[in-house]
Formats: sequence, structure tokens, C-alpha cells
Amino acid sequence: MASADSNAAKLSDIVSARMDKGRNVGLEFWLVVFALLLLTRIPAMEQYFSIDNVNLALSLEHFDPRVHQPQPPGYPLFVLSNKAVNVLFHNPQTTFRITGLVVTALCLPLLLGLGRRIFNDWTGYAAVWLLLLAPPFWYASLEGALRPNLALFSLLTAYCCWRCWNGEKSFALWGAVALGIGSGFRPDLGGFLFPLWLLSAWMGTRSIAAVVRGLALMAAIVLVWLGGMAYAVGGLQALYDLNRNYLVGQSQARSWSRQISRLVVWNATAVVGVIWTVPFFLKARQRISLLSPQSVFLIVWVLPGLLFQALVHVEDPGHTLFSIPAFSLLAAYLLFVATQRMQQMREIFLSVALLVSALLFLGFFSLPATAEASGGLRSIKNAFLFSTFETSIEELRYQDNVARLTLAEIERSTPSNRPSIIVASDAGVRDWFLNWRIARYYLPARDIWVVADLATPHWIQHVRRDFTDLQAAGSNLKIPVPANGRILWLMERGGPFHHAVQQGVPMLADGVYVSYSDIAAGTAPFRILDVEFVPQGLN
Repeated sequence: MASADSNAAKLSDIVSARMDKGRNVGLEFWLVVFALLLLTRIPAMEQYFSIDNVNLALSLEHFDPRVHQPQPPGYPLFVLSNKAVNVLFHNPQTTFRITGLVVTALCLPLLLGLGRRIFNDWTGYAAVWLLLLAPPFWYASLEGALRPNLALFSLLTAYCCWRCWNGEKSFALWGAVALGIGSGFRPDLGGFLFPLWLLSAWMGTRSIAAVVRGLALMAAIVLVWLGGMAYAVGGLQALYDLNRNYLVGQSQARSWSRQISRLVVWNATAVVGVIWTVPFFLKARQRISLLSPQSVFLIVWVLPGLLFQALVHVEDPGHTLFSIPAFSLLAAYLLFVATQRMQQMREIFLSVALLVSALLFLGFFSLPATAEASGGLRSIKNAFLFSTFETSIEELRYQDNVARLTLAEIERSTPSNRPSIIVASDAGVRDWFLNWRIARYYLPARDIWVVADLATPHWIQHVRRDFTDLQAAGSNLKIPVPANGRILWLMERGGPFHHAVQQGVPMLADGVYVSYSDIAAGTAPFRILDVEFVPQGLN
């Protein structure tokens, strides 16, 4: 096994000399990479905020995770840094686009540096291309500015850890700084990457004192942003309760099988274009062993986070960005080893892998028909198709189209000569519709009544942008309806609330996503579920 590692090291040296001819490749490489980055990101960025991005935008005005500004766990250093940038632009969308693009760009040289140190130059360069077009990374960099920080600080921490692992003892402290700050941008990174830092600090220093110094430095950084969070929400106990309740709610929101299938497929998109290389890798003599330091390092890098997400929560493709760089690096190395006897074809196979990633992101694979049978291999195929759709440009455009059309329908359905209110259900069961949390941001002057029809007990709240002046739960709920006015219904078509409204009041569909009911003068109160709608005010 040691002989195989020695041969792999010799081969790495040969390839490094071949690829890095006087390092002249550097400038041309980065010009092409960053040109492709700009071409694939700027024209395709989201036009309307998602729910999470609305929360983040509002947090730039007032930071309070208790009212989901932003959603727990709060991301304090992300909010602080973007708030500073927003001083220049006074536009959250512009701010998020710029900071997200910068963070995405910084990931690429970090991955190159790490790949060259762990494996070899060719693997490092190839990993940059694979990460750039990996569907979850591509999607997340278009969808918002927050989640690319998972990739950035995962890479920065891993880079410092690998250097420490190999005897550069000062990087135990640099790794502690990277992880402490990164956890302030994405608190989940602390749990995901702490085992990697701890093992690397010990392997590189073999000193309890050095590890304790790193822990103390990391703790000091964490206490700074954690103290600010606790102050904002009313104390450490309040912060703990807030995040515990949020985490429990999120872990119960989806079925476990769906969670696992998403986790597997989203991460697999980073390696699917080179999956054919696995048998060649296993048979190759000149490769690292499965128990080599590189292999152990990669496993410790990704395994804790994957276990957490498998057992607790993974909801968005961007959540996998802490592991996607590692899988991109692995894919590049698999390709490098598998093409040892056909090196002249190496770049061609890399191009094919990039093409596969691009096809997945661009949505070349159709979703199965709604009525299509499931079970067995068909269920596996459907899980793959749905999960890849969620990392595609088609998903992003679908959400933008829903937002644009819904807002246009609301404007068209709003009468100019009499009052109106919007009544929205809190969430859908099957089909996406413009959630009231997004509508309130783009309709800041509109009164929106929210009905949580799926909750037990039902609850209602009255919101206007980021202001809530009434919230109640129970079986005797009342919503005031303007006399001789109009109710605009914002809800999932064919969902439970839609059926309940149809039974309770005459309703007209004025578009694809918005329906309305005209309330004539003298209309008697009417009940929908546990909510009584009372014309001319509450009694």
C-alpha cells in the first residue's frame, strides 16, 4: 500500500511538471474561469426573492430572528457584512447579488489551492471547472448570497486543516479563525467541520496545549457573534429555545425518505459525470489508498454534515454546498486516476463531465407525468428527476414566473374605487404558490391576513410588510372584511384552503394564481374553517 502511495506521489510530480509549465497557465486559466463565472451567473440571477431572502433583506433593516429577520439560527456575520455593503447600494437585491458573486468567485482559487496540495495540479484545475458547473453550486449562486458561504468557509477551513495536518502548526490557529468566523455566517458549519479541525489540529501539532489554544481562539470568536445574537433575542435561554423549536419544526416538515433522496442526488450531481471512472480507479495501481491521509481527510470533512442532514434537515440544494467542493475534488481525482493510460483523452473526459453537469442544470431531463405509476426502479428514477429539477434553472425560472404573474394578477384584481384585503393561506401541500412572506415584501402597503389552515389549532395574523399587529389561534377567529369591498385569495389551487373557501363564499378566478370574492353591502358574516369573516369590522 505504501508503494502504491509512493507511485501516486511520483505520478503527481510528473503531471505537475507537465501541466504547470512555468506557471504560464495561471493568468489564462483564471481569465477563462472568471469569464465563464460571470457569463453563467449575471444573466440568470433570480428576479424575485425567495422566502429566506425576503427574511434576510428585512434583517438588513432590523435584525431579529424571533420574527424571522432572518430565520433562525440568524446568520449574524452574514447580516452584518451585507448590511455594511448595503450602505453603498441601498438595495438588498443589488447587495446580495454582489456579495454572492464575490463569495462564489473566492471559492474557486481556494479549491485550486487545496486540490493541488491534497492531490496534484491537474486535479486542482479540474476540480475548479467541476465546482463551477456543479448544479447545486450553480443554482445556489443564482438563488441568493447566503448559501455560497457554506462552500467558501468549508473550503477555507479545509485548506487550513490540511496544511496543519501536514505539519504547518500555525494553521491550527488559522483553521480555528476560519471556522469561528464561518460559523457566524453559517452556524451549522460549526457542527459540520469541528471534527475535521480537531483531528487536523491534533495530527499536525501532537500537542494538547496547541489544540487548547486553538479551541480558546475559536471560542472567543464564537462568543462575540453568539453574544450579539443572544442580546438581540433576549438572552441565551431565549436563543436556545428559538433554535431548538425551529430545528424541531424543520426536521418534522418533510418525510425522511424524501430528505435522504434529495441529499443523495444533490451531492451525486457533483460526481455523476465521472461515475464511470470508479471501476478504473479501484483497479489502478498508481493511486492513493482508501486508508490514506487524503481519504481520511475527505471522509472527516463531509461525513458529520452528511449525517446531520440525513437525520435532521436538508431542504434546499444550497444546504449541500459545504460538501459539494469536496465531491468536486473527488470527482476530479477519480478522473485523473482513471485516465492514467490515456492522458491525451483526459481533457475530453473532463469536458464530457462538465457537459453532463450543464445538461442537469439546464433542465434537459423532463419531470415524470403526475399520473405516472411509481414503485421500484421507477421511484428511484422519479426521485432523481425531481431532485435534479430542484437544482436546475427551470426551478429558478418557475419560481420567478409564479412571483411575477401573481403580483400582476393581484394588481389587476385590485379595484381602484373600493377597499380590498388579501387573505393568504400559510403554506401549500403540493404545488408552489406565491407565499405571503414574499408578497408582503413586494406589496408593502397592502393588508394581508394569513390563515394557517394546516396548523392545529388554526391561527391567523394580520401583516403589512414586516409589521404584525394581530395574531390569534383557536376556534373562534375573526377577520374584518371591508364593507362593499373585495377579498383577494392567495392560496394553493386545489389545496385544502381553496376547497374550504369554495364552500364558504362565492369566488371568482381572475387568473392562474389569484381568485377574489366581492363582498356586497349588507353581506352577513360567513365562516371558513375556524375563521369567521365579518363585513364592516370585527364584532
